[in-house]
Amino acid sequence: MEITSVNIKVPPETNLIPGQAHFIKTVEVIITITGHGGAIPDMVDGVSPAGIETGKDVEVRKKFLGTIGYKR
Repeated sequence: MEITSVNIKVPPETNLIPGQAHFIKTVEVIITITGHGGAIPDMVDGVSPAGIETGKDVEVRKKFLGTIGYKR
């Protein structure tokens, strides 16, 4: 695992609220730099589904959700 520290310089009047995720997730940030300055036009925070859910997968998922009491 790689931990990176990023120093952020903000004006004193900026209201900066740091947050923390409760899970490990990779985020890719797309940064654009133009003649007018820099911007973050978009970010990618996930991946495409690994496969297609079959009928058996649906049964297993619904049984599990019932076991943990989700959407009773």
